[in-house]
Amino acid sequence: MNQPLKESITQPDHYVKGRSIEPLDVIESWKLMHHVACALKYICRAGRKDCEKSDLEKANFYLDRFLRNGTSVKSDCYMNKAKISVEKVAQDWCLNTSLELAIMHIHSATVSKLTFHIEEAKKAIQVRLKQLRIIAQQNAANENSQSLVKGKK
Repeated sequence: MNQPLKESITQPDHYVKGRSIEPLDVIESWKLMHHVACALKYICRAGRKDCEKSDLEKANFYLDRFLRNGTSVKSDCYMNKAKISVEKVAQDWCLNTSLELAIMHIHSATVSKLTFHIEEAKKAIQVRLKQLRIIAQQNAANENSQSLVKGKK
């Protein structure tokens, strides 16, 4: 079933369905600048719109762009909003440990050691990408062995 047009624009399923915390609220609460905000949105939707691997590669792309061109993770263009904790976001978004670590570093970059935390967020995303490669290899091996078993019957 398709979403009504207004909801598909203001509250797309791949960001909000089954969740109480929207990425835009986190971006505004943490006052993230554009590149880091895009990375957070791709982490949030990983596997919910496009394939998880593609979304996480896009998140890393934006973090790379930030490392090359950014000077501050925080933007001063947002009004003060209620603080949203990393823990609440990770739980609400059902993030695995690697992606929870990535958003923890993104949040930490807003208050200290900017480059370190963005590089650590990238590393955490790379861990998840490696996990996805292993899962894909295991699935391929299982399919291959099932094909062999069927061929013998």
